[in-house]
Amino acid sequence: MDFFELSGSLPLIYLTLCVTGWPIPLPEDILIMTVGWRASVGDDLSWPLALFVCYAGVLTRDASVFLCGRWFGRRLLRSRIFRRFFSEERLDQLEGWIKKDGRRTVFMARFMPSIRVGAFFSCSTLGVPAATFFATDALAAAITVPIDFALGWYFGPQAVEFADGHGWVKFVVFGVCALFIFSVVRRAKRAMDAADEPEE
Repeated sequence: MDFFELSGSLPLIYLTLCVTGWPIPLPEDILIMTVGWRASVGDDLSWPLALFVCYAGVLTRDASVFLCGRWFGRRLLRSRIFRRFFSEERLDQLEGWIKKDGRRTVFMARFMPSIRVGAFFSCSTLGVPAATFFATDALAAAITVPIDFALGWYFGPQAVEFADGHGWVKFVVFGVCALFIFSVVRRAKRAMDAADEPEE
């Protein structure tokens, strides 16, 4: 049975989105575009419901990141493990943006996958009000999620058709995914090794 074949898979889609980017290093955009594609090709998947589930999953994940920042604070933000994934320079830049305009930082970070998690975590530790964060994030997600879904809906079938006609494309995609996973695992291992080293 295909992962996206039945409407009964919607809870699994929601749960997967809840952990994309945090802690699983998979961009939410890829999953949302895949859901949009599957909804467009006639699967037993109601597109309004699928879109809502994607939206809810994204907001749940963002809320978990924000709340983790409130619970664990700057200690985790400045830990060696965290800095392995978010450089000191990037964190300092994020802090500067947040102190200048936290609302705008939340909104813009939603459009930038590379800093999204770090920005949301930083917003929490630097005192951005929860109401401000949730309202701004919900507004921004109401833009980004439908865009990703629409991209999958309109361009997914053409991309799959092209890949089916050019076998090498699948190998390239598989290779890129494998390289990405290897890179993430390697960085995580280094971060764990660094965390085990005594502070100087």
